Amino acid sequence: MDKIRLKIYPNGRGMPPLIKQQVVDFLRIQWPEGFIGQNRLRAWITRKNQHPTNFVLSENGLVISHLEVVWKYLRHAGKN
Repeated sequence: MDKIRLKIYPNGRGMPPLIKQQVVDFLRIQWPEGFIGQNRLRAWITRKNQHPTNFVLSENGLVISHLEVVWKYLRHAGKN
Protein backbone atom coordinates (compact mmCIF):
# COMPACT_ATOMS: atom_id res chain seq x y z
CA MET A 1 0.00 0.00 0.00
CA ASP A 2 1.37 3.41 -0.98
CA LYS A 3 1.66 6.22 1.49
CA ILE A 4 -0.23 9.45 1.14
CA ARG A 5 2.04 11.80 -0.79
CA LEU A 6 2.19 15.55 -1.05
CA LYS A 7 3.30 16.86 -4.43
CA ILE A 8 3.77 20.51 -5.35
CA TYR A 9 3.38 21.68 -8.94
CA PRO A 10 4.52 25.27 -9.57
CA ASN A 11 2.51 26.69 -12.50
CA GLY A 12 0.91 23.25 -12.85
CA ARG A 13 4.10 21.89 -14.46
CA GLY A 14 4.78 18.21 -14.08
CA MET A 15 1.32 17.31 -12.85
CA PRO A 16 0.48 13.81 -14.12
CA PRO A 17 -2.48 13.78 -16.54
CA LEU A 18 -4.56 11.47 -14.31
CA ILE A 19 -4.09 13.74 -11.29
CA LYS A 20 -4.91 16.85 -13.34
CA GLN A 21 -8.05 15.21 -14.74
CA GLN A 22 -9.29 14.35 -11.25
CA VAL A 23 -8.82 17.96 -10.15
CA VAL A 24 -10.62 19.29 -13.25
CA ASP A 25 -13.46 16.79 -12.73
CA PHE A 26 -13.92 17.96 -9.14
CA LEU A 27 -13.94 21.60 -10.29
CA ARG A 28 -16.60 20.74 -12.88
CA ILE A 29 -18.81 19.18 -10.19
CA GLN A 30 -18.25 21.89 -7.57
CA TRP A 31 -18.30 24.97 -9.83
CA PRO A 32 -20.23 24.04 -13.01
CA GLU A 33 -20.54 27.71 -13.98
CA GLY A 34 -16.84 27.62 -14.88
CA PHE A 35 -17.60 25.00 -17.54
CA ILE A 36 -20.19 26.66 -19.74
CA GLY A 37 -20.06 28.30 -23.15
CA GLN A 38 -16.59 28.30 -24.65
CA ASN A 39 -15.24 26.67 -21.47
CA ARG A 40 -17.67 23.74 -21.45
CA LEU A 41 -14.92 21.28 -22.44
CA ARG A 42 -12.05 22.99 -20.63
CA ALA A 43 -9.16 20.84 -19.49
CA TRP A 44 -7.23 23.45 -17.50
CA ILE A 45 -7.36 24.14 -13.78
CA THR A 46 -6.39 27.83 -13.66
CA ARG A 47 -5.20 30.36 -16.18
CA LYS A 48 -1.40 30.64 -16.26
CA ASN A 49 -1.51 34.44 -15.77
CA GLN A 50 -2.63 33.74 -12.19
CA HIS A 51 0.68 31.95 -11.49
CA PRO A 52 -0.90 28.89 -9.82
CA THR A 53 0.97 26.61 -7.47
CA ASN A 54 -0.88 23.34 -6.92
CA PHE A 55 -0.54 21.18 -3.82
CA VAL A 56 -1.93 17.67 -4.18
CA LEU A 57 -2.34 14.92 -1.60
CA SER A 58 -2.74 11.57 -3.32
CA GLU A 59 -2.56 7.86 -2.63
CA ASN A 60 -2.30 5.13 -5.27
CA GLY A 61 -2.92 7.72 -8.01
CA LEU A 62 -6.15 9.00 -6.43
CA VAL A 63 -6.48 12.62 -5.36
CA ILE A 64 -7.38 12.99 -1.71
CA SER A 65 -7.08 16.76 -1.55
CA HIS A 66 -6.05 19.66 -3.78
CA LEU A 67 -5.10 23.20 -2.88
CA GLU A 68 -4.12 25.95 -5.25
CA VAL A 69 -2.42 29.24 -4.44
CA VAL A 70 -2.56 32.03 -7.02
CA TRP A 71 -0.99 35.48 -7.06
CA LYS A 72 -0.80 38.55 -9.21
CA TYR A 73 0.96 41.88 -9.23
CA LEU A 74 -1.02 44.79 -7.87
CA ARG A 75 -0.56 48.42 -8.70
CA HIS A 76 -0.58 50.69 -5.65
CA ALA A 77 0.11 54.42 -5.55
CA GLY A 78 1.35 54.26 -9.14
CA LYS A 79 3.85 51.47 -8.42
CA ASN A 80 3.86 47.77 -9.23
